Amino acid sequence: MEFGPTGHWSADVTAWGSYIEESSTEKVPLYVATCELCFSDPQCIGAFAFVWGWKWEKTGTWYGLFNEWPAVSENISSSTCPVCESEVLSALQKCWTGQEKATKAPSIHGIWLDGERLPRNTFVIDQTEVTLAVNASQLSGNDLTALWVVTEEIVSDAVGGAFEATNPLLDNLQPGAQCPNHEAYASLAFRIGHNALPGEQCYSLVSYAMEKDLEANPGRYPGASSTSTFSEVQMSLAQTQQGRCQFPCDLPIWCHTTQPGEACYDFIQWVLQNNNTQDAPEALHEKKSIKGVQLAVHESMPGPGHL
Repeated sequence: MEFGPTGHWSADVTAWGSYIEESSTEKVPLYVATCELCFSDPQCIGAFAFVWGWKWEKTGTWYGLFNEWPAVSENISSSTCPVCESEVLSALQKCWTGQEKATKAPSIHGIWLDGERLPRNTFVIDQTEVTLAVNASQLSGNDLTALWVVTEEIVSDAVGGAFEATNPLLDNLQPGAQCPNHEAYASLAFRIGHNALPGEQCYSLVSYAMEKDLEANPGRYPGASSTSTFSEVQMSLAQTQQGRCQFPCDLPIWCHTTQPGEACYDFIQWVLQNNNTQDAPEALHEKKSIKGVQLAVHESMPGPGHL
């Protein structure tokens, strides 16, 4: 049995297509539950946790049990940090041996953006300076070091564990930090957004849609309706790449199942009725439902929102 955290293919996705990862503290119960399940199942002859080591897959922290991320550790004074163990590893040792590690990793209790706790590990900000803070603790009360790393936004379409190039760092904000032997981590998907303002083209387009065009031509605005808010209409325009509209700041996650009359719905019907999935991009192969095709279209082509 191979087990690990929630797979990225089952995770929620932001409005701009980034996968939302659990923190290491949120992953611990998932590893422990599967490990204990194997012990209680007489037909389970063994299990191993994925992945023993480090790899980049969607993020630099999703699956690895050790921090061997070269671009992060190369400027840290503890060489390549070969024993920098994930919080999950402490839980696995307890499950496998019944013994606690001598020094446990810290745990993360929450992340705050400008004084407000994030409900999940993603956010959208305007083009201003913001303050992030992490509430974390270690069982023995040891001092903790925070290391912040920012990467470029590149969402790979690789599947099945295929190789993914590591996203380049934009800035290592603490190059002189001491690398701890045990760590907790959280990967935050974020985007610099902007709420359209009077005088901007996007503001005019949203206003026109809300005043006239949404009711006359609803298919132009997938996910929006005559009762939608200004931000929801702006999100629809941003996702369909109209009018230089950016993602609004107050809708980091926005979902919509396509409806009749929308261009996305018509395209999906054409795919399904003409059995065109085999000749389409690989992501569409063998998809048999409207939601399945819409999800694949969202992940592989520019267009309207996620399911």
